[in-house]
Amino acid sequence: FDLGSAKGETSLALAALHSFEKVVSVEADEGLHNEAFELLSDIQGASQSALEAPLELMQGSSPDTMWTQADLVFANCSRFNDAVMLDMAERAQELAPGTILIS
Repeated sequence: FDLGSAKGETSLALAALHSFEKVVSVEADEGLHNEAFELLSDIQGASQSALEAPLELMQGSSPDTMWTQADLVFANCSRFNDAVMLDMAERAQELAPGTILIS
């Protein structure tokens, strides 16, 4: 999971470079979310085999997603408000042992 994924560059790189079961990109800002869709479309148009893993683009915030089931969570939280940060801290306790959380 890539929380606060902006234009989705990190998610795209993860999906292109590693065969994860699935990469999920979550962005609350509609404009950035739409730019991520455009970037993904451009990449897929250039090459059918551009991605090693399926990529799901979601518009929403971290409380809206089931990221606690992930093996790897990247949170670009520089724009997250206090309520979202507190929710993330509480939900991080639900992560399975060995899960990597980068924020």
